[in-house]
Parts: sequence; structure tokens; C-alpha cells
Amino acid sequence: MAQQIYYLHSCNEWKEYSSMRLLFIGTSQQKLKMKISKEIEEGNMEYKPVTTYHDWDGEHIICKEKENTPKQQAKLFRQDWETETRDNINSELKYGDFDYTYNNEEM
Repeated sequence: MAQQIYYLHSCNEWKEYSSMRLLFIGTSQQKLKMKISKEIEEGNMEYKPVTTYHDWDGEHIICKEKENTPKQQAKLFRQDWETETRDNINSELKYGDFDYTYNNEEM
């Protein structure tokens, strides 16, 4: 049976192929998650740097934005890892891109 192999690249904001540098390759999804989380906490990648939320001022609903620290971003990433699709997470991840392939599969 073919085994999944996960990989992580650092990249520019637009995820251009020419900017990608391999940071991680392995078979452990857990280690991939922790590597991405570490990159976010160290400020090398961003994940939902700004969160939009709604507040009530007594009369109106007000839309507000909150800037998230790298530690908060990493926490949001780990929470989303459990519920969101790979595509959704990748779309929110800035300066990084991850995916998987199978051993002995052409890319």
C-alpha cells in the first residue's frame, strides 16, 4: 500500500513556485502540523493575522478587527487543522504551502 508523504515549503506571499524552499518532508501528519505551528510562532509564516468579529454597542452591531500575535495565530492554525480542509488552511497560510503525495508517485 502506498504511504502518504507530507511536505512543507516556505514561499513568498503569492506562493510562486520559484520562491518555494523545502522545509519539511515526512510521513507524520502530526510532525507536519507541529512544524507549521512552529514556523507561525517564530514569525516565518502567518495564519489569520487579523480576525474579524462583531460587537454590540447597545444599539448597533459593530464589525471590528483584532490583530493576532504569532502565538495566537499558531493556536488558530492548530484548531483549524482538526476541522478545516487542507485547501482552506493553505488559503489562510501566508509564506508557506503544504501538501502530500504518495511514495513512488510521479509529481
